[in-house]
Amino acid sequence: MPGYHASFLRIARRRALSVGRINVAAVGALDTEGKVSDVRIAPGSITPAPCRMRAAEKHLLGRRPTMELVLEAAEKVSHEMIVRSGVRASTEYKKPAVQGLITKALTELFLE
Repeated sequence: MPGYHASFLRIARRRALSVGRINVAAVGALDTEGKVSDVRIAPGSITPAPCRMRAAEKHLLGRRPTMELVLEAAEKVSHEMIVRSGVRASTEYKKPAVQGLITKALTELFLE
């Protein structure tokens, strides 16, 4: 779609023929004033079932993207991951990993 940008990132043990340990797909668009008009964030392998991160999406909508806003959205995603799946042994690894992927994906969408 015109005006939309997309990003897909993953963390895997190897580059070739490897199943991703964590991934994120994000798509979004800015309006004519440079504010987020649409955004969809869907990480994989961090919750029991695939889902969109609506709290982070809502946090971004209607606002002008900044690095601070992107970092806040990444924190919301990691919080929602813990709410949906609970604290597990992998949380110590997954929390910063998913925040990093979300930050990179949203930076690609809105700040580059």
